[in-house]
Amino acid sequence: MKHIEGITINHDSSAYTELLLRSLYDRNPEVEGLNITVMDNSSDDDTQPMMNYADEKGIPVKPTPERYLGYGNSHGEILRDFVLEHLHADYFLFLDTDIAFLEDDTISIMEKQLAAVPDAFGIQALLSHNGIDEQPLGSDYCAPEMLYRSVSRVAEKDRGKIGLPTTAHPLPSRMKHRIHPCCCLVRNSEAFKLVTEIIGFSPAGTLENACGKTFDTFGLMTQVMRTHQLKHIYSTKMVLHFIGATHANTPGKEQLRDRLLNQFRLKQQSDEVLEVE
Repeated sequence: MKHIEGITINHDSSAYTELLLRSLYDRNPEVEGLNITVMDNSSDDDTQPMMNYADEKGIPVKPTPERYLGYGNSHGEILRDFVLEHLHADYFLFLDTDIAFLEDDTISIMEKQLAAVPDAFGIQALLSHNGIDEQPLGSDYCAPEMLYRSVSRVAEKDRGKIGLPTTAHPLPSRMKHRIHPCCCLVRNSEAFKLVTEIIGFSPAGTLENACGKTFDTFGLMTQVMRTHQLKHIYSTKMVLHFIGATHANTPGKEQLRDRLLNQFRLKQQSDEVLEVE
């Protein structure tokens, strides 16, 4: 039996996290050897319903180490630590809190699809904003042109401060798609262990004269794995990704979240009634 260690990071997103967990276990009931851990970044929202469900399922909810709290994107380092603490696993399942499983047996099918491609280090689920339409590859999976312009604008401001001409010309994008940590399954290979230890998963960037290249979480790791002749692939299974929901309260996203969450809560209650009867 394969051993899968899964992780998600809650940061004032407890309702989304509860939906993730409920949908995960409802849509993937046959997955064996799966352990899920929730890391919590000192959330200030109402965590109790999520905590209650996690306790019911035996899912540990652990506080994020204090050294990772504060300004900046620390998810990569939290994920790196988790991998290094669970090197016995066969696979790692990385999940954003703001996704929901809407299709049956997503994880087991992703595992089979990954096993069929020996030179793939990981597999990512397809993403959807609404649970129906697939999000085109390359849109929110990675936005290199935007990242180039962002780095360029910073460089322009720095040049302007010291009286130099501000004539930046961002380089054409050369960035390849990353494997997105919102829902991906990764083999715990020797190459992955080594890259995890030395490179990690955090965002990274290069700085050049008035231009640069930026990688989001898992971006640099993806490129380094390619130097090992290992690629990532995409599953045929799709998940709902609210995208940015944890960064800003969006009424439309919250309404969809609450509707789905209530459906999964009611379904569990009805299943429990049937089991008793």
